[in-house]
Amino acid sequence: MKFLTDPRLQGWAHLATIIGVTVGAGALVVTAIQADEQANQAREQAKQFSEQTNQFRDQVSLTREVAQYQAWRVWMDKIDEKPEWSFGIDFGKLSRADQIKYIWYVERLLFAGEEILWYTPKDYQWESTVKFQLSYHKSYLESSEFVEESFCDYTSPIRKIIVQVSSAARLKNKSCAKDYRLAGRRPYNE
Repeated sequence: MKFLTDPRLQGWAHLATIIGVTVGAGALVVTAIQADEQANQAREQAKQFSEQTNQFRDQVSLTREVAQYQAWRVWMDKIDEKPEWSFGIDFGKLSRADQIKYIWYVERLLFAGEEILWYTPKDYQWESTVKFQLSYHKSYLESSEFVEESFCDYTSPIRKIIVQVSSAARLKNKSCAKDYRLAGRRPYNE
């Protein structure tokens, strides 16, 4: 242990300690700088991901809105084809040939309404618009032909509106199997 008492060696030992501490501190500083750069990169990536998510959300919203208006356009085109039927008619007073045409007329309106409601679940403005338009066709919607043959072919959101429009007790008590036509695409918000 002679080197511990030798003043020349003690100076070198002291210098080595200082160099070691300095190198260690430098390594800590470099590590801290790298960690800060990585944290900044992670924040930037998170910001970009958030912006992309918002863009995607906006695109989905816009796509739904476009689909709504396309469905509404189909609805309006149907009304333009037979404007005399747009405010409804007494279904029972039509000839059988006109009943068949009217059935398809209303069925297309129902399908357009169903699409609108599909793309905008819980949008009360669209619901009341669809309800208002369907109220003109109450005579057909309450007919036994519709109740027995077509009512259950529609999804629950449009069926709820049909029931609200109708005063037919048999519609209010009508039970249908689970929605199958659009099954698997998205659960309904009932």
